[in-house]
Amino acid sequence: MRKALRLLLGFWLTFTATNVFAQNQTVSGRVLDAADQSGLPGANVLLIHLPDSAKQGVATDPGGNFSFTEVAPGRYLLTISFVSYQTQRRPVTVAGSPVVLGGILLGSSQIKLGK
Repeated sequence: MRKALRLLLGFWLTFTATNVFAQNQTVSGRVLDAADQSGLPGANVLLIHLPDSAKQGVATDPGGNFSFTEVAPGRYLLTISFVSYQTQRRPVTVAGSPVVLGGILLGSSQIKLGK
C-alpha cells in the first residue's frame, strides 16, 4: 500500500511541476503609424509558432493595441500588416513571463503608378 501511495504521489508531483513550468503567457503590443505615432485600428497581427507553423491572428483595437492570451512557451514570428503600410515581421520568444512588445511602427508603403 505504501509503495502504491508513493508512486501515486510521485506521478502527482511530476504533473504538477510540469504544469507550473509550462504556463502559457500573454503577448501584447501596439501598432503605430510611423509618421505621427497614432494607433492603427484594424491592423492584422499574426503570431506564427515556428516549429509547427500554427497560427493565431487578431486585429488591433481602436487605439492600435493587440493581445494574444494563452500563448505556449516557444519561438514565434509576429507579422503585422495593414493596407497601404509596409509589413513588419519580428521574432518573438515566449518564456516564463508576459511579452510586452511596446509600440511597433509601420511606415507608409508608397507605390508609384506608371502612366
